[in-house]
Amino acid sequence: GSIELHGRLDDQVKIHGFRIELGEIEAALNRHPAVRASAVVAPSRPDGARSLVAYVVPAGAQAPDRRELHAFLRGVLPAYMVPAVYVSLDELPLTPAGKADRRRLAAAQPASDAVEFVPPQTPLERTLAALYAQVLGIAQVGIHDNFFDLGGGSIQILEIIVRAQADGIQLTPDAFFEYQTIAELAESLAGAAV
Repeated sequence: GSIELHGRLDDQVKIHGFRIELGEIEAALNRHPAVRASAVVAPSRPDGARSLVAYVVPAGAQAPDRRELHAFLRGVLPAYMVPAVYVSLDELPLTPAGKADRRRLAAAQPASDAVEFVPPQTPLERTLAALYAQVLGIAQVGIHDNFFDLGGGSIQILEIIVRAQADGIQLTPDAFFEYQTIAELAESLAGAAV
C-alpha cells in the first residue's frame, strides 16, 4: 500500500528552470565530424545545482577542441542546452544492453577538462570579472569560466545587473543564459555598442 518514487525513466533533466532532453544534445554532438560517439550527463554538485557535462569519443586520433565543440553546439542548440564541460574518452562505458552507462559517467569527476584560467584583458572584461567575483564571493574569475559552474543563479544575476548599471553597463537576465562566460558576454556587449 505504499508508493516508492525512483525518479524519471527517461533522460530528461531540469537545469536553471529549463527541461532538457540529454539525447537531443548527444544527437547534435554526434553530427560534429570530429565526434564518433557522445553521452551527456547532468551530475549534481555539492551545492545541489546541476550542470551539463559532455563525454565525447573522438572520430580520429586527436580529441576535438572544447571551444570548437562549444561553438558548434551554440550554432544548433539553445544556450541553456550547451554543456559547460567536455571530456574526451577512448570509449564510452556501456551497459549490458550496449547503451551509454550514464550512471558510471555521472560518478566520474570531469576535472581533467578544467577550463584554463584566462585573466580579463579589456576594461569591460575586468569590470565584469570584478562584479562576478564580488557577487559570487570568489577570488578570481577567468573570462572562459562558466557563470553557472561558478555557482551563479537567478539571484546573483539580478545582483550583477544592478551593480553593472551603476557602472553604466546594461545587462538583461537573458544575456547570462545566452552568453555564459565573460568573454562571450563582453563580445556581445561590444557588438551591441557598434
